Amino acid sequence: MIIYSAEVQEAEGRYTLTITDHRLSTTQSAEVPPHMVDQIPMVLQMLRMVG
Repeated sequence: MIIYSAEVQEAEGRYTLTITDHRLSTTQSAEVPPHMVDQIPMVLQMLRMVG
């Protein structure tokens, strides 16, 4: 069962992060700077280390 999902979309050099909470059927979006998008693989690696 999917609890949360996330996606990053790029349009005209701008990035939008969208997080969906499938339990509550809610979605939140925020524009994020490119350097944060570049850090996503590092954040995933950190989550793997904690788990």
